[in-house]
Amino acid sequence: MPETPKQISAEIVTVGTELLLGHLIDTNSAFLGEKLAEIGINVFYKTSVGDNEERLINVLKLAGTRTDVIIITGGLGPTVDDITKNAVVKLLNRKLILSEKVLEQIRGMFSQIKVKMAQNNLSQALVPSGAVVIENGNGTAPGLRLQNEEGKYFILMPGVPREMKKMTEESVLPFLKETFKLEETIRSRTLKCFGLGESTVDEKINDIFTASTNPTIALLASHTEVKIRLTSKAKSTEAAEEAISRVEKEILRRLGDNIFAVDEGSMESKVAELLKAGKLTLAVAESCTGGLISDKLTNVPGASEFLKLGVVSYSNQAKERLLNVPPTAINMFGAVSKQVAVEMALGVKKLSNADISLGVTGIAGPGGGSEEKPVGLVYIALSTPSGMQVKECRFRGERIKIKEQSAQTALDMLRRHLLGN
Repeated sequence: MPETPKQISAEIVTVGTELLLGHLIDTNSAFLGEKLAEIGINVFYKTSVGDNEERLINVLKLAGTRTDVIIITGGLGPTVDDITKNAVVKLLNRKLILSEKVLEQIRGMFSQIKVKMAQNNLSQALVPSGAVVIENGNGTAPGLRLQNEEGKYFILMPGVPREMKKMTEESVLPFLKETFKLEETIRSRTLKCFGLGESTVDEKINDIFTASTNPTIALLASHTEVKIRLTSKAKSTEAAEEAISRVEKEILRRLGDNIFAVDEGSMESKVAELLKAGKLTLAVAESCTGGLISDKLTNVPGASEFLKLGVVSYSNQAKERLLNVPPTAINMFGAVSKQVAVEMALGVKKLSNADISLGVTGIAGPGGGSEEKPVGLVYIALSTPSGMQVKECRFRGERIKIKEQSAQTALDMLRRHLLGN
C-alpha cells in the first residue's frame, strides 16, 4: 500500500500589543492563511501575543510542538518593544551576529531616501546564528528563516503588511513548496445569500452539508447576509475548482436568486452590473440611511454610468422642498410611512429624470420609536417603468446595523426587479 503523504501544518503568530488592544486590525493572518491554503498547507492555530519576551517564548515553544512551520510577523523593528528576534534566539539557543551584508543594505536604503540612519537601526542587522536572511524589498527589517533540532521551521517577517506580503509571495511560499514537495492545493469559494436566514439556508442544504467531505461546507451569518463557504483540497487547482463547482451548482439550484454574489462580489456591484447591462439610470432618496445606498453604489467603478442623483432628505423640510413630498402626506401618515417613501421615490425620479428610483425612510434608533412605529421600522419604495413596489421592514439591532440592513434590502429589491423577479 502506498504511503499516505504527510499533511504539512502551520501556525501563525502575530506580535504586537497594539493587536491585543484593538488599535490595529490583524490583516496579516488572513493573508497568510489564504496563501498557505493555496499551496496545500493547513493552518490549525493562530495566536496573537503582546510585546513581552517571556510570553512570546512560551507561545513559540508550544507552536513548535504541534506544527511543522511557525510563521511570525511583527516585532522586528529597531525599538525596545521589538522583541521577536531575541525571543527566537533564546528559544533556539542561538547567538546574534552582526551581518555586514544586511547592514550595508539598510544603510543603502536610508541613503536612497536621503535620511540619516538612526543608531538603533543597527540592531536590525543582527542575525541569529544559522539563520537564512530573507530580503526585504520594501523596508529595513529583513526576514529570517531558522530550523530547530526537531526540523521545525521558524519564519520571521515584519509586521508591516506590504513588506510581509512581498516577502511571503517572493520568498516564503516558493521555499515551502520546494522544501515539502507540496502537490496539493486548498481552494475556497464563498456564495453570498440574502433574503433567507441562516437556519433556513441550513435547512435547504443540510443534506449536502452533511454528505460532502470534499468540498467541506461552512455557514457564516451576519446581519446583512449569509455566506456559504465551500473548501476543497485536491492535487491541482483545476481539480479543487471542479469539486467546488459540482456542489455549488446544486446549492444554486436550491437557493436560486437568493445568491447574489460570489467571493469578493457585493450587492452593489451586482446592481451596478445589471443597471449597466440594461442601460438604465437610477436616483436615490434617503432619509434614515443617510446616504449609505449612494455611498455603496459610488464605491463601484463606473457608477456615473447609471447613478444620476442621490438626495439625503433627512428632515421633513428637506423632503418637502427638495423632493416635493406633500406636507399633507407627512402630517397625515408621518415621515416614516409607506406614503412618504412612495413620494420620496417619485420626487427624486422626477427631479433626476432617471429610469428607476428608490425612496427610503425609517427609524434607525436608538430613540424616536413608539409602540405603533418601533425602532427598526423602515419603508422602502422602488419606482420602475412597470410600477411601484413598497416594502415594510422590521429590523433589529444597533443604529448602524439598521442602516446597513435597510441599504442592503433596498439594493436587493432593485436587484430582484432587474433580474425580472
